[in-house]
Amino acid sequence: MYFTNHAICLIKMERWSEALTSCSKALQLDSTNSKARFRKMLCLAVLSKSQDTPKAKKIMLGEADTLLRGLSAEGLFTEQLEKVAPKLTDLLCIYEAE
Repeated sequence: MYFTNHAICLIKMERWSEALTSCSKALQLDSTNSKARFRKMLCLAVLSKSQDTPKAKKIMLGEADTLLRGLSAEGLFTEQLEKVAPKLTDLLCIYEAE
């Protein structure tokens, strides 16, 4: 629980890379942690915008999309995913075309 709480604090401060690290650590301890998966998806989506190469962006967005689909299939974070999914889908479409 420490790493997921740490991640949300870092997200609120927009320290995305550090938040991603905390999410990854939380998932190492418990791969089913839905809060960590949701927060990691957000971090990946935001960080993908700052990547230099289209390939790096596509990899990060692909992982974020996988997390989104998993959470969606499990019926978790429905309201939040409805807000995030269209933006993530738009980003994926842009980089898949490259």
